Amino acid sequence: MSDSTSDSKSPGNHRKPGHKRLTPEQVKQHWKLGDYTASGYLIHLLGALKRDGWVVDIPNVAEFCQLWEIGERRFYRAKAKLIEQGRLGERIKGRLKLWIITDTELIPIGSSAWMATWMRMKRI
Repeated sequence: MSDSTSDSKSPGNHRKPGHKRLTPEQVKQHWKLGDYTASGYLIHLLGALKRDGWVVDIPNVAEFCQLWEIGERRFYRAKAKLIEQGRLGERIKGRLKLWIITDTELIPIGSSAWMATWMRMKRI
């Protein structure tokens, strides 16, 4: 007797199982439960607010931090860590703009690829 049913865990099935995307409020609840480090919370919160690579516009950091229940100092430290790791992009021109960097390949500073990326981000 052959089994014609197949699920996403079957070795012969190449479809990937669905991915549950958390809402910003769910990410916040996990933060309040202690499930995240500050940098983990920030990167997942930004990912829940916008798609990777899309800009999250933060006109007032104090209000953002109050809304999402993260201290400003923790926010700035987490942001700096993620930028240093190459996982987060930043633009400050009157207001703070952040985006998740989806390309995991590091680009050497000063290279033509870096310059092109910098020029593109300068327009944001």
